[in-house]
Order: sequence, then C-alpha cells, then structure tokens
Amino acid sequence: MKTPKKKDTSPGIGIAKQSLTEKEVLLQRRPSFIRLDALGELIQRTREQNRMTQSQLAEILKMDKTYVSKMENNLKIQRLDTMIKVLHALNGQLILRFPSKDGMEDTELV
Repeated sequence: MKTPKKKDTSPGIGIAKQSLTEKEVLLQRRPSFIRLDALGELIQRTREQNRMTQSQLAEILKMDKTYVSKMENNLKIQRLDTMIKVLHALNGQLILRFPSKDGMEDTELV
C-alpha cells in the first residue's frame, strides 16, 4: 500500500522552490498593459493643443467623431495601427525605451 504524499502548505507554492533572478521578480511586478486612461487623456490634450476638434481629427483619420470621443474617454481599446494613425494626425511620436549596456536606449518607431 502506497503512503499518501504530504501536501505542501508553504506560502507561494511553486515559487518557493523556484529560484527567480532579481530581474524576473521586477518583471513580474510590472503591469503588462498600457494605461489606457493616460493614453486617452494624452490624445485629447494633444488634439486640443493643436486647436483641433474631435470632428476634424475624425475627418483626418477617416472615422466617425464618436470613435474619437470613445478613444479620448477610454471607452475603446485601440489597436496599434489605429494609434499610429492618431500619432501621425497629431504629429506625435512613438518611442520605446529599452535597457542597453550604456543605460537606456530610445527607439523611435513612428
């Protein structure tokens, strides 16, 4: 007759036996999403600084004004290609920052 295995009740089951590097721990703490509320506010603020109405931006983007409103009010999640169109229309840039051997390196995508 087999003896039943003792159940592990230690905190962090699965992680307790796994050795994580400091970098892996930091990556687990970072959100894996873009703050859409900040993105919507940024679109609206930039549009207004360019003295552009939602209707004017919508016309440039070839989309409905209600879509622009939903973007600005964070009611619509944007695809990357749509965000690139918005960036072009508002003369914006998309810059990613990656660590490099000399510190941080910026890469301009749009």
